[in-house]
Amino acid sequence: MRLNKVRVVKCSCAVKPDDVLTIALPGRVKVVRVRGEAERRGSASLAQALYDDLTLPAVPEAHEAQATSPESHA
Repeated sequence: MRLNKVRVVKCSCAVKPDDVLTIALPGRVKVVRVRGEAERRGSASLAQALYDDLTLPAVPEAHEAQATSPESHA
């Protein structure tokens, strides 16, 4: 995981509004910006209001894009 482009080596670290987290997941990378913090634990919908998902949509690999393009069927 990265916090504002710096690799996090501790198991826990403090985050604050406007921090950007980059999280490596199997097969993808998720990027979120912290919008705020909650006073206490709440529901998932309340938690989702506290961050912006900046993850770019998945881009198909080049050979998959070519296989589905109109030119490949001509």
